Amino acid sequence: MSEPFEPPRASPRVDIRLPARLHTDHSVVDVETVNLSVDGLLVRGDNLDAATPHDIEIDLHDMGWQRIPARVVRTSDGGEHLAAMFADAASSGKREAIQAFLKRYVG
Repeated sequence: MSEPFEPPRASPRVDIRLPARLHTDHSVVDVETVNLSVDGLLVRGDNLDAATPHDIEIDLHDMGWQRIPARVVRTSDGGEHLAAMFADAASSGKREAIQAFLKRYVG
C-alpha cells in the first residue's frame, strides 16, 4: 500500500524544544515546543485536548518571549500534543522574529 500524499509545506518544520505558553480565555498553560515553523508549531503538554488557545507565547532565547495569535489545527488522542497555525493577523514582526530565530539557531 502506498503512503498517503502530503503536499509540501510552505514553511518547513524544525524540530526544536523551547518553553512556550498557551493563552486561553481563562488560563495560561505551560508547554514545550516539539517543532516550529514560521506558520505554526506542535507543542507537548498535559491535557491539551481541553485547551483552546487564542495566543501562543514562545521563548526565542535572546529574542525574548513572542506572543502570537494562533488557532488549533488538531490535538492528539490523550491530549499530549497540540498543533496550531499562526493566525494571518500575526504580524508586527512576530513571524519575522521566528524566521530570524530559526535562521540564527538552526541554520
